[in-house]
Amino acid sequence: MTAEPVPAYDFADELSAEVARVLADPAFVKAPVQSRLLSYLCEQTLAGDGPLSQYAIAVDGLGREDSYDLTSDSYPRVQISRLRRNLADYYSRIAPGHGLAVHLDKGDYRLHLAPPGKAYPERLGNTHAEPEDDVGAARTVPSDAARPARGSRDLLLRAAGALAALVILAFGLFNLFSGSWGGTGSAGAAAPRIAVEVDIAPPALAKLGDPQLAEHVRFDMESQVAGSFIATLARAGTAADYRLTLHSAPALDAPDRLRLELFDREGARAYVSTLALPADSETLDAVLGGELAQLLTPDGLVAQLELKAHDRARSDYLCFLRSESAARPTVTSTHILPALLDRCLARYPRSDYAPFWLARKALLLYQADLRQGLPIRREGEAWDLTTRALEADPFNSYANALAARIVLADGECAAAESYFLNMIERGGYYPVLAGMIATEAAPCGSEFAQAAGDWRARIGAMSQGNRTLDPLSQLYVMLAVLALEDRATAERLASTRPIEESSADVEGMLDELTRAVESRGYARSNATEIEAHLARFVWNPQARTAIMRSLR
Repeated sequence: MTAEPVPAYDFADELSAEVARVLADPAFVKAPVQSRLLSYLCEQTLAGDGPLSQYAIAVDGLGREDSYDLTSDSYPRVQISRLRRNLADYYSRIAPGHGLAVHLDKGDYRLHLAPPGKAYPERLGNTHAEPEDDVGAARTVPSDAARPARGSRDLLLRAAGALAALVILAFGLFNLFSGSWGGTGSAGAAAPRIAVEVDIAPPALAKLGDPQLAEHVRFDMESQVAGSFIATLARAGTAADYRLTLHSAPALDAPDRLRLELFDREGARAYVSTLALPADSETLDAVLGGELAQLLTPDGLVAQLELKAHDRARSDYLCFLRSESAARPTVTSTHILPALLDRCLARYPRSDYAPFWLARKALLLYQADLRQGLPIRREGEAWDLTTRALEADPFNSYANALAARIVLADGECAAAESYFLNMIERGGYYPVLAGMIATEAAPCGSEFAQAAGDWRARIGAMSQGNRTLDPLSQLYVMLAVLALEDRATAERLASTRPIEESSADVEGMLDELTRAVESRGYARSNATEIEAHLARFVWNPQARTAIMRSLR
């Protein structure tokens, strides 16, 4: 019998294909600077025109001016370092298509291919991401039941709290179950239906010591879908637009791993991530919640897929997704947001999303006041918009979070507590909002909002469970843990930067905060500038004082 010929290895083809897979990942899709850099390095590597310089990377790869000065700006070095970390994180989730991972050697700016364990020995030397069995299908575009018992009541509350804290990363979380403003006024595209499937093998159940683990995880995943407000839960026996699955990894060499996948309307796999099985079910809740947050935020993967599928369609749902996309503090301009919010309110005045749009307009006005050095006031148009949003829906999460920040700016803890409790009434709270309130409320003491449970501990769970915090969420979680005098967590957060680049304000504050956490000397010598910058993000003067005390 004649042996089948072994395909010849072609470095250019393999590198191009593997870079294309990486660029299709949702984390890189939402990180245009990192994607542009990776594409540029791939092009230059394949061109083979000698060694690459930092100047060429800065000007040709990252769009700096020809007058760029390497001696006064470390931008290319920072971006290269960030790319190395982001590639390592990618391969901790997903194995390369043909067994070879893209990597950068220190001091060498050309791309190489190697097995993941060799390319990233410090991260993957003893672990393996789940191999993709259908890499051609992976692509990306820009409950009323009682929960099963899980041991003691305290354990259930802690686990549920950790998941709730990671449910949705975004500026707005809305009430899916009410209809307080009546109909949406639109017959266009509505929130899609997502079916949840969970199948965890017996070895995993035995490792975690929970025979009902699959039922618990399914309940948590269904609750997260139902509470997302960008999707509805497809009940058993009903049609679904998307399938969200969690299965034990099929690879024989990965019995202690789970695979999370999202399948789109055509049945193609839009997202895959491999999760190492943790030591306990509480940690699994937190890690899984962080992964799902990437998919279910108003700017996450499902929202991207829906916007692409309904490119020119109109509905209040799509108006919500478009306004959320425009509202993200990114490196691109958001000048269209005020006009977009006005159009959404004019077209759908009785939409369930209308309270959010009102609160978003109020925030824009407060931010404008802060830029002019004006104080936060409970009067004028901004406060009127906040009040209208709360009158329309007293439990709107974003409006209540905004109101809590406003009254905390005056140090009124009791009034803020009621807003905070209203915020978490429908759907829990999540990093950016929880971080904001935890920061502002730190001077109120541990008695603040005790009815919400150990919400301070959940701040720490957020930083551990979500591997891909967006820049704004990371900033507020860092501010929160500093205000709560948890410097160790702040230092750990400072060592990992989000893949996404944000607006100049957020990036600048995150850079300053990271340097201050890493060096007390820097914090002391730049205290005046740091505190002045903090005033844009932390409205309570006492909270700013607590943060500066932790930094020094």
